[in-house]
Amino acid sequence: GESKLSGIFVKWGGWLMLPILLAQQVGVWMRLSAYGLTTSRVLGILVTALCAAVVITSLLRRRANWFFIAAAVMCAVFIASPLNAENLARYDQEQRLIYALGRNAMLTEDSRIIPNEKVNAEDVAVIYSAVDYLNQGTAPAGSFSASLQEQTAQLADELDSYRNSDAVKIA
Repeated sequence: GESKLSGIFVKWGGWLMLPILLAQQVGVWMRLSAYGLTTSRVLGILVTALCAAVVITSLLRRRANWFFIAAAVMCAVFIASPLNAENLARYDQEQRLIYALGRNAMLTEDSRIIPNEKVNAEDVAVIYSAVDYLNQGTAPAGSFSASLQEQTAQLADELDSYRNSDAVKIA
């Protein structure tokens, strides 16, 4: 009955989890390479790493006494320290954006973004996804994200003023 079923799970469960972990890693890698790190992706990578460690431990027929300590340390580091998931994701998105803007001569020395109509489609996607991510939440004062949010707000105000002017009527 139940003990036979649990015996089968103990014997084969780790092997059955390997393709699932592989599929998870492939999916995360695809999203990461296309859109960079986000807070959810950082945490997803960490959970997947813990699961992979548990699966490998089970395949080696070892006890996982270390699991809760490892999970606690990971929580402390990636939630409550300066290396937290939000900061890592913001840094990654800032670097992606700065690189794409710099590659297309769209960034001044004082971190102002200037237009360039000759940006390739791949860089346009990087720029839009990074800007979209970085404009969420409140950025730390003095960061590139804060400068970006200020520029975006100023552009939105200018656009609203333009739309509301008597000279231009936009439906």
